[in-house]
Amino acid sequence: MLDITGNRYGRLTVIREVERIRYASGNSHRVWECLCDCGNIIRCTTDRLRRGNTKSCGCLRKEITSKKNYKHGGTKTKLYRIWDEMNGRCFCKTNKAYKNYGARGIRVCDEWRKNFSLFRSWAMSNGYQEGLTIERIDNNGNYCPDNCKWIPKSEQPKNRRNCHLITFNGKTQTLSEWSRELHVDRECVRNKEKILGDWTLALEAVLNSPKHKERVKIKNDDN
Repeated sequence: MLDITGNRYGRLTVIREVERIRYASGNSHRVWECLCDCGNIIRCTTDRLRRGNTKSCGCLRKEITSKKNYKHGGTKTKLYRIWDEMNGRCFCKTNKAYKNYGARGIRVCDEWRKNFSLFRSWAMSNGYQEGLTIERIDNNGNYCPDNCKWIPKSEQPKNRRNCHLITFNGKTQTLSEWSRELHVDRECVRNKEKILGDWTLALEAVLNSPKHKERVKIKNDDN
């Protein structure tokens, strides 16, 4: 009978025959003890070895599966979360931000949507650092290389559709920033804008109002 001791099949080297399985039909299978390259020892029949059905102790399958699942090695990074969240708000209808992105027709370009590695390469070549967030230059445009940049998270609200930039005394800031700097009531400015139709005029009107001047006077007296 064929002795395959010492033969190699894939990662397995046959050590010795350990048993013979006999069936009621009269057929039998020889079982061999095999040493895998990784150090494990398994038992396998002649047919499975010679036909290539078994090539390792199981480590080969695990490696192949791992390579299929390993795409870029960045799933635990902040940059990957940025990429994942970007896709989520553009394509996942259950995402709480979808109404402001995907529902408006905003998409992630195919180059980025399907390949995190390409997105990461662009990010690293365009100034990405920890603490920065991705921003679209055109607020109505898609996420793509020509329409995105990296900015500090504190600056991101300035590009929201409902964010109002107001230029006053040669300086441009959001309504919230002017409110903090000049101690003006935001709702008062909003109400004035509805009447005057201009944010700068609205801000000036509130600043010159007796109510605001009185509030500033009281604040200064308290200090």
